Formats: sequence, structure tokens, C-alpha cells
Amino acid sequence: MWVHAPAGYGKSATAQTVAEDLEKQFQELGFNPLGATFFFWRGSPERSNPTRFVVTLAYQLSMSIPELSPHIEDAVKRNRTVFSKALEVQLDKLIIEPFRALDNLEEMPNRLVIIDGLDECINSDGQGRGGSQYGEDQERVQVRVLDLIHKLQSHNFPLSFVILSRPESWIKQHIQSKPWKTITEIEDMYVLEDHLKDVEKFVRAELGRISSAINDRAGEAEEEWPGESRVRRLLRQTDGHMLYASVVIKHIDDPFGDPKRLLEDILDRDYSSLGSNAVDSGSFSILHDLYIQILRVCPDRARPGMVEILQEMLNVENRGLLFRVTPAKALYCLDRLLRWEPGSGIRTLRCLHALLHLDDTHSDSFFIHRSIVDFLTTPELAQEFTLKQDYSRKKMIFSGLDYMSSGAPSEAGNEDLLAVALEFGLGSWTRYDESMTEADNQTRLEKLLSIDLPFCIVKALSAPDSADSKHRKPTTVQSILRTFKEFKRPGDWRGLTELARQCQRHLEASISESCVQLLSSGAKTAGLGWFTGSYMDMVDWKDSRIVDALATMRSKHRASFDVIKPSLATWADLSEDSWKVYALLED
Repeated sequence: MWVHAPAGYGKSATAQTVAEDLEKQFQELGFNPLGATFFFWRGSPERSNPTRFVVTLAYQLSMSIPELSPHIEDAVKRNRTVFSKALEVQLDKLIIEPFRALDNLEEMPNRLVIIDGLDECINSDGQGRGGSQYGEDQERVQVRVLDLIHKLQSHNFPLSFVILSRPESWIKQHIQSKPWKTITEIEDMYVLEDHLKDVEKFVRAELGRISSAINDRAGEAEEEWPGESRVRRLLRQTDGHMLYASVVIKHIDDPFGDPKRLLEDILDRDYSSLGSNAVDSGSFSILHDLYIQILRVCPDRARPGMVEILQEMLNVENRGLLFRVTPAKALYCLDRLLRWEPGSGIRTLRCLHALLHLDDTHSDSFFIHRSIVDFLTTPELAQEFTLKQDYSRKKMIFSGLDYMSSGAPSEAGNEDLLAVALEFGLGSWTRYDESMTEADNQTRLEKLLSIDLPFCIVKALSAPDSADSKHRKPTTVQSILRTFKEFKRPGDWRGLTELARQCQRHLEASISESCVQLLSSGAKTAGLGWFTGSYMDMVDWKDSRIVDALATMRSKHRASFDVIKPSLATWADLSEDSWKVYALLED
């Protein structure tokens, strides 16, 4: 089934609700009817491209269909390089062949696979693009994902698929082609639901709530507000668009502002020239005009600072750091790393509460809807509020390196701040960065050499487990990995080759030392599994210090040892002279 609708019509919320409802049926049915989910999102380096698509589906299918698990594990053991192969090869080796190895497919209950936000899969390699190349790449990669799904479906395994996206023309054309047409049901959420009534019900309820709060503060009943005339005018402006209505309500529901004046400003805006088809997937004129109006509430003198903060927030989001820290915590980290006055970020953004998530609860984005990021990164739309995605790379790198090379990393309770500093300082490292002069390159290499990386890595990965530990995705691992690969690539560093070699040796030694410390301490964190899995090819697992640390972990921290055992077993099965490690894996 393909479910489509314009932005702001609840596709992702619907997908999430369906997934949660299916998982609740596990006890009643005796199996998990939810096979797997993948939520594409253009704001994430890992979810804006299909690199992890097949691997994620394979892992989740192995959890929801336990019979598959040993066959997938065998596939990985037989071919350690499968994760670097083409997606089509991964699909064959990790999903199709394991399914074929099962004997009872006819008796197996059906599972649902949910793929949300296909239109958010915007490039093939995880790197940002621009111009026509960006457009061509996103069309090609989205069709490629559809072809992967079709190939998997063609084998008639007990799997059903729901794909949710905006009705982009190339997606529609592909799904309406002959191979898809006979097997696909198409649903238009905008047509199916009565959005005008839903929006009217929402607007009347929320304006009534705000009106009651105004009267309570005044201490006596005032003239009836907002009145039927204003309600009708607002409903005409929304034109059935729930996102528009929600943003307006959040904007006027400001405890420090005047809701009456804010609503009047919205209603007095002339939208007549924008046309009546504002809800079409390609036309967001009313929303864009509303975004501009809200942004201009910020006083002229504060706007440059607001744009700077929004830019840094986008950097944090694009680096995947909101998987580890909440928006409020991320703003605190920015205050520290960029040496802003404490609390200045949150104060500057107070007038944008209608567009942003700024509280201390986990969210995968600062922005309440993806269309806001699209708007802010398009100069023709955002005008003076445009965010340039390569604007602050140099500042970001040096702020992270400065923090790690100072005495601050030893502060208690700063694991999240340290993880952000590692991602800032190392996650954006490229050799030929046009924003860097030769002096800048020399300075950043010297700063890297001065950092106690083992201490930083171990501390960032050793944060205690908590109720929200599933959000603590150790971006530390990816940061070091990207930087290490940059130093391993052939070529010179524009006259700084020897200094770069010293940095490479520093990284190699730091990775080994971090591994020894993490293993010896039996760090109880998901980061340990990510560390050993990601650095499997970079650590000499025959080194006596590593083997001794593994032995210590096995005897004193067996639960943590079992976390990394699958990765180690894969390595030991396929590597020569691995008998010492292999002996430790035997019960």
C-alpha cells in the first residue's frame, strides 16, 4: 500500500501509531505482527539516505521473526564485507536468502513492514547536495528504494508493505507503472479524511482554551474573544491545513505575549494573492508566509543572533546529535562550546516557540515540521533568515577542539557535552576544507595532537544507562571513525604531511587505548557494542593488552562481554591466528 498526502497531514504520526498498535498485539497474537520499520528523515545524516535501509530491515526482521536470526547471522559470518556491498547484494544476502532457508514459510503469519517518509530519502551517499544534481539524485535514490521493496515483495514471503510519502511525481509514476499497479493499493490521506472539520474542531477548542486563560488572568469576563468572525477568518486562511492551524495556535499561545494582538496580526495579513490551492504538495505559500511573519516578530537588532543560533542548531541536528541529547540540552551545549552567555540561546529563540522544540524531552528535530528546514535553507523563501549549511564548519570544528584540549572534559557529569564536542571537533573533518587556510590546518592538527582522546572517548561512551538510554546513540563512534578514515586516505596535507602522520598514529593509539579501558571496566553502555563493532578492523585483537582486557571483562563483567560477543565471534571465525580471542568466546 502507498499512502500519500501533502506535508503536515500526519503521515509520520499515522505510521508511528500503527507501529505502536501492532507491537501491543504481541501478547494476544503470540507473535509480533510488526516486521520492521524505517523512518526516512532528511535532517539526519543516517536517515536521509538508504545506506542503512536494508541492514536495519534485516536486523528488525531477525528480532520480530526469531527463526530468521541464525540464518542472518550465518550470512554475516560467511561474508564480513556484506555491509559495504551494494544494497541489492545486501538484500539478497541478509533478507532474501535467509527467508529461503526457512522450511515453514507457508505456515508463518504475515508481518507488516512500514517505510515512512520515502520523499525524505534525498541522496545516495549521506552528503548534502544542491542544485539540479540534488534533484536528480533524490529522484534516482527514491526509485531505487522502491525497486528494493518490489524485489523483496516479488518472492511472496509473508510480508506486507506500507509506504508513506508526499505525492512526488516520480514516486507516483513509478508506483503506477505496470510492475506495481496490480500489487499496490493507493490511498490519498487528504481525500480520505475530512480535514476541514478536523481543523475547525481543533481551532475552536484551542481558541476557547486560550480565551479562558486570558479571562482568568484578567480576573473578570471581558468582551467575547475571539468571536465568530475571527474564527471564520482564521478557518478560511487554514484551508483545511492542520499544520498551518497548529503553528498559528502555538504562535498566539505565548505566555509572555498578547494573544489578541498576535492573532490580529495573522488575520490582517493579505493572503488573497496566494491562490486557493495552498495544500497541494508543491505549494506551501501560505505556510512560508506565516513562517516569515513569525520570524519577523524578533526585533531587528536580535535577528543576526537568532539566525546564528538557528544555524548552529541545524548543524547539531544534521550531525545526528539529537539522538543523544534533548533540544534543551543541545542549546546548553552550544552555549558552552561557542562561549555564549549561559541561557542566551533559549532566550533569543523565545519568540519562535511556535516553530521549534526547545524543551527537555527527546525529539529528533528542533523544528516542529520538516517544511521549516526546507524553508530556512531556501534563500528565495527565507530571505534575510536564510541558513547556509556550510556557514559555520570552521567555527564548529575549532569550538569542539578547543573544548577537548582544555581542562573542561574532566568536569563531572558532562558526558553529553563531551560527545557534542567530539562530533563538532572531529565529525566534520575533511582534508581539503575551503574554509581553512594553511595556518588553520596546522592549528587544528596541533590541537588534535594535544587532546587526551582516550579519556574523551571513554567518558563520552560511559554515560550511565537510563530510561532514555535508547536515545544515547554514540555519535562519538562515528566521529572518530570518519576522522580516522580521512587520515588513512592517500595524499598530502598541503605541506603538513608529517604532522598529519603524527595525528594518524595518535588516533590509532587512542582507539586501542580506549578499547583496553572500555573492555577492562566492562562499561555498561550501548556505546561499547557500537565501539567494538565499528572499530573491528582498526584494533589489533591479537594484541596482548586487548586479549588481557577481554579476559578481564569475561571474568568480571560477563553481561557486558556478552554484548560484544557476536561481533567478536564474527571476527574470530574469519581471521587467521585468532585462537586467543576465540578461546575466550567458548563457554
